[in-house]
Amino acid sequence: MPLGLVAVGSRKNVTVEVWTRKGLTRFLILFLIDVSTRGVEIAGIAANANGLWMEQIARNLCNDVDGFLSGKRYLIHDRDPLFTAGFLGILAAAGDTMEPSGATSGWAGC
Repeated sequence: MPLGLVAVGSRKNVTVEVWTRKGLTRFLILFLIDVSTRGVEIAGIAANANGLWMEQIARNLCNDVDGFLSGKRYLIHDRDPLFTAGFLGILAAAGDTMEPSGATSGWAGC
């Protein structure tokens, strides 16, 4: 039985710069990788990511109908401050086990 392991990429350097009416704007890209299938899901793109945005992302990921984490058991993430207690609480309530990677391991933990 597969473990249902998903890794999250959310480093600050995973960004894209786009010309907007206000000039050059940097957007953060939050993505997930299903380790067993190597499937990638873009969970969200935001110019100003914050805790409320991350909580909405968590609700979207845990959706029973089409959430990317549906049927998954583990979520590996880095120690980015965007993974707030609210974000982790929503995932825990849905039954997902979160595993933060090592503090100094960078992408090696994912």
